[in-house]
Amino acid sequence: MSDTGPVVACIDDTKPDGSFPALVGFITSTQARKVCDMTEEQRKQAVCEHYAKVFQCPEFLHPVHYVEHNWMADTFSGGGPGANLGPGVLTSFGSELGKPFGCVYFAGSETAVKWNGYMDGAVEAGERAAREILHAMGKISEDEIWQEEPHSIDAPPTPVAAVSWEKYLPSVPQLLFFLLAFVVLVVAVTLLCVSLV
Repeated sequence: MSDTGPVVACIDDTKPDGSFPALVGFITSTQARKVCDMTEEQRKQAVCEHYAKVFQCPEFLHPVHYVEHNWMADTFSGGGPGANLGPGVLTSFGSELGKPFGCVYFAGSETAVKWNGYMDGAVEAGERAAREILHAMGKISEDEIWQEEPHSIDAPPTPVAAVSWEKYLPSVPQLLFFLLAFVVLVVAVTLLCVSLV
């Protein structure tokens, strides 16, 4: 993640066996508007200079290959590789996104339970919608609609050790509220002590 150059987020897309090293970068929001009038060559130069600076590696100035896709100009995407929903939308209405409406079944990546907005999510949603149709046709039972995807053989999951105290940490808004309440309390006690003296 970066807030100093055109690429806001960068993902290592090297294949699991180490072949085909690649980085996928996203230029979003204000940065996207800044670079949209540049030529592809100018954007490439800006991205390479940014990577060279961020990773402190001048080799980024000479990429082996460069590919870009302008999602704002893509007729079918409407401006982005995935949908960004406002706060509370998924927690309030997420379960409704993939529900069939009459005989219409929804299978976009945004209806996925895992990897929402990504290719894995699109495959998951497509398979789920196909099973919903099979259930509607009487070919499978309702318990067979939702299935856990098998783990990848090429890239097995790496468990993350959970620290017991992490679940008790406040969110940023909660922390700010507590800090503000503490400051108000300190100021109130100070003013009370000053007025009593």
